[in-house]
Amino acid sequence: MFGVFFEGRLLRPSASAYGEMEELALSLDDMKNVLENGFDCPASRRKQGTLERCLREGNKVVRVVVAEDYTVSLEEPAWVVVHASRQSWKKKLER
Repeated sequence: MFGVFFEGRLLRPSASAYGEMEELALSLDDMKNVLENGFDCPASRRKQGTLERCLREGNKVVRVVVAEDYTVSLEEPAWVVVHASRQSWKKKLER
């Protein structure tokens, strides 16, 4: 099967996250890398089934938020990227 997978589930972007990824020149492979190699960095309390991970790149941090979803066409669970951003590094992010 084609696609990018994280924890055995298909990883796909929401419409708004796709625009954010395009603006930041990030791909789904980059999102997977942040999710697998990043650290937990919740900016606020998240719903159960939502992950927020950050990965430091020099003096910047890439933040990715994904939520559990279900792909009807494939009839299987998936992860949907709901947010992607790049911001300045702040020591308080790494707890």
